[in-house]
Amino acid sequence: MPVNAGRGEYILKVTGLDAIVGRMIWWASNPNQESYSSPDEAYANSTNVGMVPVLNGEATIHFARPGQYYEHRILRSPHLHIALCSSDGNLLHIFSGDLSDKGSWLFSAWTMTFIVLTVLLVIILLWRRG
Repeated sequence: MPVNAGRGEYILKVTGLDAIVGRMIWWASNPNQESYSSPDEAYANSTNVGMVPVLNGEATIHFARPGQYYEHRILRSPHLHIALCSSDGNLLHIFSGDLSDKGSWLFSAWTMTFIVLTVLLVIILLWRRG
């Protein structure tokens, strides 16, 4: 997979990663204001996907607001998946972060910053916990 930092109005910067982490792969459902009827429909040819190098323990991605979708009759809120890999491509850990705010999405700069910081905090805590 070629290096791709993504595109979109949201930015996630991950810092403090261990030296063993060489790349970060991420994916999310396609952007959509409506709900997709299934995960297959939500992720089909998704533009919310990419891989970036981790340099000095840091990586940054750009993504569009993921759409929500139904899975087994349950509405899945917008979320982002992140896989941390070593430089040779071995999978080290996978995280999924919920990007909703109690089921609603607020388009304010403060909320986007809060969401990014919350996801970053969860990633750091889980990574250090092992």
